[in-house]
Amino acid sequence: IGIKLHETLLGDFIKNWIQIQRELYFQKQGMHYSTFFQWLDHPFLKGSSHGQQLRELKSKIKRRNQLYIKLKDLKSSSSRQLYEHFNRILSHWKVYPKDPLKSAKALMNWILKPGSKEHHDFINVIALWMEKIERLYAQFNYEHSLEVFSKLMDELMQQDQLRYEGDPFSRVQIMGILETRLLEFKNVCI
Repeated sequence: IGIKLHETLLGDFIKNWIQIQRELYFQKQGMHYSTFFQWLDHPFLKGSSHGQQLRELKSKIKRRNQLYIKLKDLKSSSSRQLYEHFNRILSHWKVYPKDPLKSAKALMNWILKPGSKEHHDFINVIALWMEKIERLYAQFNYEHSLEVFSKLMDELMQQDQLRYEGDPFSRVQIMGILETRLLEFKNVCI
């Protein structure tokens, strides 16, 4: 029992990140602002320690009325540190063919707040996927390309599930409406 990870926030985040790569790879003019803004507005980035910088970047892009954004455009629109993160995360995978894995690892490290445990479960899932993909690349000598990486990620997201199983010995239980029928409680937190 559970929900497939490609239907979760994590799945949306990864799919949007790969879409940005596709647009950088296939469209000479760069990524469309709406794709980039959708990614910047994702809770993983919005809630990161870079949230304020990302909001400022977004408003600069809006003021310039940019329809398409290239990676080099971000250099002039953001702080040096933020641009370095974008460069590692969004580097053109055609130019750097082994970068999908490096980019994914850089992305995981970037969205974590220092000392925070937020999103750690999702980050651990991504780390496991990266290990699986590295093993698949080594075992089957796959081409290091955006399309192969994208298909492998999609396959992994469809296979893994966010489980709804609880621990019967835990003091706190999270239950659905149907599970609570005919039960009596002393304390209920809503």
